[in-house]
Amino acid sequence: MPIGVQELPDDQADQLLAANRASYVYLDALPDFNGMYAGKRAWVMGCGPSLNEITPSQWAQIDEDITIGVNDVPAVHDVKFLLFLDGGLEEEFECIRTSKAGFKFTHLGQKVSIPAIGVMRSTVPTKRMEDGLYWNGSSVHAGLNLALIMGCNPIVLLGVDYRANVHAAGRKTDNSDIPYGKEHAVGNFSHLAALAKKLGTTVVNANPLSAVKCFELLGLEQLLAGKSRSARAKRSPKGSSARKTAKRSKRCQRNSNE
Repeated sequence: MPIGVQELPDDQADQLLAANRASYVYLDALPDFNGMYAGKRAWVMGCGPSLNEITPSQWAQIDEDITIGVNDVPAVHDVKFLLFLDGGLEEEFECIRTSKAGFKFTHLGQKVSIPAIGVMRSTVPTKRMEDGLYWNGSSVHAGLNLALIMGCNPIVLLGVDYRANVHAAGRKTDNSDIPYGKEHAVGNFSHLAALAKKLGTTVVNANPLSAVKCFELLGLEQLLAGKSRSARAKRSPKGSSARKTAKRSKRCQRNSNE
């Protein structure tokens, strides 16, 4: 069993949630994250260098949706939900302390120096926030599990590269001889893919060159273009209807003048 991973039996879930509510002061009352954004599009961000390829106009479109990031992602772009899951990160990186994320999560308990919502670490992907979040080799596992719990659909992965030994913000991994993200971390995304399939949730990886191949691979431009087309499609019937109404009005006016 990997270091730090705890089993979370169902019969302990309520007690653990109560402990979280009592121990963490980030919010006076925690919201119910289960199904919180059902059917809403979410972007889950790792720390891969491909984040640096996203343009300001693309970020503007992404920010219209739910954004979830891990660790020092805010050094590149801030998010609505931030999970910092590596010990000492909030001390080392100013971006975590200054992030304007509406919700910050950690499993490190009251050892952290900034207020955050406590989460338990699970050995398997979970369907309820009370059961904790799954991650085994990659903090992105927890971000994706959170998006699934909140009912987001579709979910798009950004910066999930596992092709280089540096993060998007420039820092190196602990072992520069191993590409960012060990083999078991990449392989363990398959457990989340299985849960997504069971829930009927579409998960897409926006980096076609990513080492994580268990989700559909589509380029970011293609994904955002599809979003724009959907928005236009929703607007076009109203515009078309208005034009037809105007034409009918003109015809009626001509007929009444004859």
